[in-house]
Amino acid sequence: MKIATIGDIHGHSSWKALIEGYDPDTNTGTKYHIDQFDKVIFIGDYVDSFSVDNLSMKHNLIEIIELKKKHLDKIILLLGNHDLQYLLGFKNHGCSGYRPEMSSDFADIFRNNRKIFIAAFQYKNYIWTHAGIHIGWYKMKLEPWIKEFKKNEDVYLESFDIKKEDDSIAFWINTAFKMNKQFLFDVGYIRCGRADVGGPFWLDKNNGYKKPLEGYHQIVGHTVVDTIKVFEKDENTSITFIDCLGKDIYNFHIIDI
Repeated sequence: MKIATIGDIHGHSSWKALIEGYDPDTNTGTKYHIDQFDKVIFIGDYVDSFSVDNLSMKHNLIEIIELKKKHLDKIILLLGNHDLQYLLGFKNHGCSGYRPEMSSDFADIFRNNRKIFIAAFQYKNYIWTHAGIHIGWYKMKLEPWIKEFKKNEDVYLESFDIKKEDDSIAFWINTAFKMNKQFLFDVGYIRCGRADVGGPFWLDKNNGYKKPLEGYHQIVGHTVVDTIKVFEKDENTSITFIDCLGKDIYNFHIIDI
């Protein structure tokens, strides 16, 4: 499985270089192309640029959604914290870069296409979320909820029209998102929140690399880094940060699993 991950977009169109073909070594369109990959994963944060104008940002988001619709199985669209403030509302999910003049437009786009966005993707022991999964958050928040869910699984599956796909962590995160479970949106004190650490939309790098989810390889964005950084705890546990747009405009992470 060859998988390409595209870091936080924030209105920029640099993702097209991977889709249409780009060689970072020779600055030509010969090395990478969408046809080479089994999956192409966008890590979230499609909007709220500090340099791209409103209409360009809107058009860029629409183009990404159209790409997804054209390649439903290949393109994976994760949501980031900047997207949530339009999809779920600024009052409870507000963050920097908010464009009030575009709130109605962005809300309509995200809400009308909600079914094609997810909170997490997993392949074997590789997990993609916007910000990452902290082992403490998993044990204190997600794991207890999973146990509670399983006690009334049939009722919950029917009530929320959820299809039980597997028992993966990504399935449970996506299910919690469909049910709008607030612990998913925890903001840690490092990001001026009230939780000890953030959830998968808000986890800060300084918490994430110190205590990542054990036994999994994570690929995340959210926290800006100078270049793609990989922190390995052991051969089965790592977390890779790829939010380097602006530092390295072609912030693509490519792995072959």
